[in-house]
Amino acid sequence: MSQLGPERASAPHREMRTSAAAVTSLISAIFGVVGGCLICGLPPIVAIITGHIGVARTRQGELKGHGMALAGLIMGYVLVLPTILVVLVVLIEPDRTADLLHGLLTFFENLVARI
Repeated sequence: MSQLGPERASAPHREMRTSAAAVTSLISAIFGVVGGCLICGLPPIVAIITGHIGVARTRQGELKGHGMALAGLIMGYVLVLPTILVVLVVLIEPDRTADLLHGLLTFFENLVARI
């Protein structure tokens, strides 16, 4: 039997935790994609805020999840653009809101029909 030298008898390896902000960012972004970004624009905004927090906390390397935070952040910014456009159309031309909603409904119906 051989004994372990000092270099082999190191402290037990500790598993790094994943950043909760990174996970929240990715889940919010996915919910924004699946649920539609028109749910008051809330999922993209949550994804952006928690994505910035997650990127900052994982940058030092003490927590895992940098990629999740970055993905949620990017998807959040991409999803917030259509939300802003819809809000602007509703505010500028409230008479066309019904046409806009009908067009979005037709788009999603055609999208689902092709799947």
